[in-house]
Amino acid sequence: METNVILFSLYDFPTYLKNCITQIKHHSPETNIHLISDKDVKGAEGVNVYHINQFLTTPLLQQDDVRYFQDNPVKEHKELFFSSAVRFLYIEELARKLDLKNIFTFDNDVLIYEDLQDVVKHIPSDKNIAITQALEDELICAMTYFRTPNDLVEIAGDFKSIFRYTEEELNSLLDLNGKHPNEMGIIWLICKKRLIDYYIFPSIPDSDSGFIFDPISYGQYISGLSSQAGGTGEPFIDEEHFIGKQLKSNELSYWFDDSVKAPFAKNKHGKFKLSNLHVHGKNLEKFISY
Repeated sequence: METNVILFSLYDFPTYLKNCITQIKHHSPETNIHLISDKDVKGAEGVNVYHINQFLTTPLLQQDDVRYFQDNPVKEHKELFFSSAVRFLYIEELARKLDLKNIFTFDNDVLIYEDLQDVVKHIPSDKNIAITQALEDELICAMTYFRTPNDLVEIAGDFKSIFRYTEEELNSLLDLNGKHPNEMGIIWLICKKRLIDYYIFPSIPDSDSGFIFDPISYGQYISGLSSQAGGTGEPFIDEEHFIGKQLKSNELSYWFDDSVKAPFAKNKHGKFKLSNLHVHGKNLEKFISY
C-alpha cells in the first residue's frame, strides 16, 4: 500500500522536525516522506525535499490581494497562522503533481508510534478525510489524512479565498471576539459549511477502540506548553478539551512508558497505546522510540 507524509516548514528547520522525520522512518519505513520548505535543506536522507519556489502557489501568495498577511502587524502570529494555513495550498499542489495516494500531514512537533499503512486500514472506506479534534469547533492537524489529491481541493481553495480578507473582515467572518484566527477553527468551519464528511480519529478509549490519537491534549499534559505559549515545562491541562476534562476528573490517565518508548492512556475500558503524540512543548527528543 502506498502511504505518503507531506511536512511543511517555513522560517526555520528546527531540531524537533528532524526527530519527527526520524520517528516516521522508524515506525513507518515504507512511507514516502516529502518536505516542503523555504530553506535549502541539506542532509535529509530518505526525504524528498521541495523548495517553495518550485510551486505555482508561491507567486500566487505574493499578489497584492493577499490582504490579511499584509495588514496584520503581529509578526509572531502572522508567521504562525500563515505557515499553518498556507501549507494546504502547497500540499494540494504537490499531491496533485505527483498523483499521491493515502496522504498524511501533521504538525512538525508530532511523533508517530504506528505504521501509517496500519492506520489507513482503520479509516472507514467511505471516509476520504480523517483528522483529530480537541474541541467542538476546532480540527487539529496532529494527524490528518486525505485519500487522494481531490480530497484537498475544497480546503485548499477556501484557505486561498480567506487570505484575501483583511484582519477585521476575517475576525468578523469567523466571529472570533478579538482572538487571533487559527487554521484549526477555519478547517472546522470549512468542513461544516461545505458539509464535508470526515472521520475523527478517536482520542478517548472506549470499548471499540483500536488506535487512539492525540489531538494536542496528551502532549500538552506530558510536555507542557510551548515557550511561545508561555510554557515552563510543567504539565498543562486545558479543561475545555474533551481529553482535558477527563484528565482533570481522573476518568482518564496518561503516561509515557520508557521501557517500550511509547505513550499510553487508560480508563475504565482498559489500557491503550497512543498512535501519535503532539508534543506541544517541542521537546520531542524525550519521547522518541529510536
